[in-house]
Amino acid sequence: MSSVNPAEVPPFQLQQLISTVIQQNVSSGRRDSRVPAEVTCAQALGSEIYIGCSDGSLMRFALQADDPNSPESYKILSQQTLPTNKPIDEIVLTPSISRALILSAHQIHIYSIPSLDPVQINPIRNVIHFAVDDRQLHRVQPSVADQLAMASVEPVEFAVIKRSSIALFSLTDRLIFHQDIPIPQPGRLARRTGNFLCMAGRDTYDLIDLHHSSSLSVLPISQASFDGPPPPPIKPSITVVGENEFLLLTSLGESTIGVFVTGEGDPTRSPLEWPAHPDAVCVDYPYVAALLPNHSIEIHNLEASTLVQVITPPPTSPGPSPTAPEPRSLLAACMGFLVPSTQRTEKLRLVRMPLITLPPRARSPPVSPPRSPPSRSRTASPRQPKPPNHPPSPVVRPPVFPRATVLVLCANGVQCLLPSTLISQAEALLSAHRIEDALELAEQNARKMLGSSQGDEDQAEELRYVHQRAGMQLLSETRFEDAGRALLAGDADPRILIRLFPDLRGSLFNPEDTLDVFAGVAEHLPPQTSIDEIVVDNLVRNYSPHLKPDTRSAPPTAELRRILTSAARDMLKAYLRKCRTRRLLERANGNKEMNAVVDTVLVKILAESEETAELYTLLDGAHDVVLQEVEQPLVKNGQYNALCKLYVARGDEGKLLEAWQQLADGVWTDEDISNPLERMVELLQKTSNWSLAQQWGIWLVGKDADLGLKLLIARDSRRSSKADDVSMLERIRAADESAGTRFLEYLVLQKRSNDPDLHEQLATSCINQLTQALSDDTIAKLWRAKASSYASSPTDTPFLSYFASTTPESPSKLIRLKTALFLQGSSHYSFSAILDRIQPHATILRLERAILFGQLGRHADALGALVNDVKDAASAEAYCTLGGVVVPAKVALAIGERHGLQRWATLVAGTKGINASASMERQKSADGGTQRELLRVLLGVYMSGGKATADRTARLLNSQAINLDVADVLALVPPDWPLNALSSFLARSFRRTLHTEHEGALVKAICEGQNLEISDRTYEILRSEGAVIEEPASDEEDDGDGGDVNEKEKADEGDSVHDSDEVPVVHEKDARLSEKVAGIVLADGGDGGEETSLPPPPPRKESLAHRNTSFLGRDGLRTPGRDVR
Repeated sequence: MSSVNPAEVPPFQLQQLISTVIQQNVSSGRRDSRVPAEVTCAQALGSEIYIGCSDGSLMRFALQADDPNSPESYKILSQQTLPTNKPIDEIVLTPSISRALILSAHQIHIYSIPSLDPVQINPIRNVIHFAVDDRQLHRVQPSVADQLAMASVEPVEFAVIKRSSIALFSLTDRLIFHQDIPIPQPGRLARRTGNFLCMAGRDTYDLIDLHHSSSLSVLPISQASFDGPPPPPIKPSITVVGENEFLLLTSLGESTIGVFVTGEGDPTRSPLEWPAHPDAVCVDYPYVAALLPNHSIEIHNLEASTLVQVITPPPTSPGPSPTAPEPRSLLAACMGFLVPSTQRTEKLRLVRMPLITLPPRARSPPVSPPRSPPSRSRTASPRQPKPPNHPPSPVVRPPVFPRATVLVLCANGVQCLLPSTLISQAEALLSAHRIEDALELAEQNARKMLGSSQGDEDQAEELRYVHQRAGMQLLSETRFEDAGRALLAGDADPRILIRLFPDLRGSLFNPEDTLDVFAGVAEHLPPQTSIDEIVVDNLVRNYSPHLKPDTRSAPPTAELRRILTSAARDMLKAYLRKCRTRRLLERANGNKEMNAVVDTVLVKILAESEETAELYTLLDGAHDVVLQEVEQPLVKNGQYNALCKLYVARGDEGKLLEAWQQLADGVWTDEDISNPLERMVELLQKTSNWSLAQQWGIWLVGKDADLGLKLLIARDSRRSSKADDVSMLERIRAADESAGTRFLEYLVLQKRSNDPDLHEQLATSCINQLTQALSDDTIAKLWRAKASSYASSPTDTPFLSYFASTTPESPSKLIRLKTALFLQGSSHYSFSAILDRIQPHATILRLERAILFGQLGRHADALGALVNDVKDAASAEAYCTLGGVVVPAKVALAIGERHGLQRWATLVAGTKGINASASMERQKSADGGTQRELLRVLLGVYMSGGKATADRTARLLNSQAINLDVADVLALVPPDWPLNALSSFLARSFRRTLHTEHEGALVKAICEGQNLEISDRTYEILRSEGAVIEEPASDEEDDGDGGDVNEKEKADEGDSVHDSDEVPVVHEKDARLSEKVAGIVLADGGDGGEETSLPPPPPRKESLAHRNTSFLGRDGLRTPGRDVR
């Protein structure tokens, strides 16, 4: 891209800020009132300018208006005089701590900003110069909360140049001295960035590392040679260009060179040259401004090291008092300041334009919208009809002023180097048809803004304007790709492009829909109503009348027209993609209507260009596609899967099922939808519309029995009646017999139906399938071989587990496992009928016969079949433990988990969390009596086997000895059995019997001893107390005299006292005696290892003997009322 010619686009213009600073030439307190005061220094921040004068006056100016109708300008707010009444040499603003450092009369005074109130900190004295860290001058101004809590604000560091040393300070709410660094000679000027200080001494520039306290002389201040008397000393100049970079000026006599060095003294970029030694130098990146002795200002470009502009002062008027101010100094305001100007307001004014462009004759000019402007980040408006009878009122926007960073001081005024506004430069370039230069200019400003420490929304708005303005001009010239890039950089509303594609916008826009755009952009919008008209008009303008018969129909232009139209659609596609990407990255919803337009049009374009992958990505994420707008385009371009995705996102189940039906029937084809039937099942399983599910479920059964059955099972209500279940089963069987069988399994296994008829049907179905499998000789031979292999290798693994783990996977294997689990787990079928059905295959289905024998209660036959036929001792012993169960729950669950038969296994093991019927639940083990009875039967079966089962018999005796009686066992032992086969069982039984007898004797003796001890200890108490119990007179006694009763005599009478139904009256004395006796018994309760504490008192009054003589009897039990003597 070509560079911008600086002669045509000057970067700066001289702008007046304050024409007259000092209104009176004579200041109070001056010794010589004939000498007028002058401006000596200044600084600016935002909308404030602070000026120091030669008489010590310190002034504050602010940007404000005298009244609402007058333009804003800088007005004086306050004025004060420093205590020294000496000229103010320098003002440095530190916005991060809201302080101003003012150098006057070799003293640094500290003031607060913006009020310019003195801070209660003593001035720093004996100062030649000082330098604040340039990085800290660029810190943003803190918030109010941070200003109130200065401790949380990072301090500002600065160096003070004195006669023989450099003093280092830091400042927040107080001034802190850090250290002194001695120097050989005093410095005249200093600037600091980071830990590096550049100081101008008497003859050279020295770089001082403040961290290591080291110094390096890098450049002489003057390199001029002279004959005769020496000229006046050259004024040194040090400017901080950026972090760790200085610009130093060295005089060559007739010219001056500016050298760029780092803090270490290394050169960084090409030097600059001036025809004379500048009086002042400032950097406004990427420009360097230098004030020459002739009062002209030269502007150099740092990046190109070229002179780009020379600003000469206006000519002075003749006479003794020239009125034109002459620049005397340049000062850099690090954070920038506002310059009152209204040149950008008109171009950036928002106007409202219709989205549906009318024909040229009916078109009306854009008008200002009658509402507040939207956010500056995007210009868009929701759908609002224009007010019918009221003219639109202009947008009232607050004035937005450009910013500058270079102050130009005059004797009694302040000017600034105002950067030429981006808008004015761009408009000049675009009017000259230099679109690339205008865009390059915008890019330069964008890079400058990115390099700034803080964003500038006003400048960002200008950048958007320039890009949109250039984009519209490129669009009119059919340079569509460049137009799209420019409009995207300008953050233009995509609807401004979509409105030019009638076939894509469809009915997304209404006649009353409008869009807010910049007034300068609206002036240059293409007058055509569509992209096709833009292309045709451009071809006519370029090729007419050279092509025959006319430009529209000539083959070359027809092809070119097609190419340009395609390029326009590609541009729009790329633009909409980037708009969506930006929206997703910023996670901003933005304008909902705009999002809907973008997504809908992009879907149409992607479907048209067959970019299926991107289309799917768009639809799978968050989007605002208008379904009605894209249905027909998607069907037309064969994007059926995309259409289905939209139906899914909108929840339109009816249309989604119809689309899948079209695909299943072959009317539509889409390779991305591999199995529409399964998708239909998944949808119908989730839908809450039962009638819809039933309707399509019946259709699916006729199309695919498996999928239809899957749907009906998934949608079946567990609260449906038995009649409904039977009816559904019959309908499914009528459609497909195998599907009917599977539905029957569902009713029994999953729905847990207890209907005997359903269980009988399932049992019959299992036996039929098992019989059909055995009709295959290969399967029959395999199962016989498995039975023989199991019988020949004794193992503790149940036969069913062995069969399941060693038999190759096959449908016949699964049906046998299902049959075994069902026969064991269900109790609602006819056991005898099923037993008769498997009788022809009794030699193979031995385990199944054992299960049925157990279900019929024929335990001897069941155990005999397990031990003698199947050779499954583990199952036989489990049969005894579980009370007649051949397949334990653990085995059933293991088989179900391994072979996917969990539902069948729950018939045996029961279910958790499902309310199964009690008849299907199996207890963990049978009661003791049943176990002993079955063990005796099993023992008999083992012993009937003779010596062949002797080891198994011995193991059973040893493991179940506690449940077997010795007498019963001995009665079953054959006479010829060796004694060693029973020795372990007999020894354990005898030892257990002897242990029980000895333990009983010990307990009895302990109890008797405790009874005797308690009797002896209570006897003396009872005798000494002489307790007497009053008994009420019986009905037969008519003397009525309730005499005293001797408790000892009553105690000797045995239980006659306790057998009485009358409630005895206990004296207080007897109560105390009872407490004493109870205390003896309780105190002695832990001696014998048995609990001897008395029981709690009964709810009614009892005799003393009854309450206190309940002791352990001879059998170790409490014997109430017995005489312990």
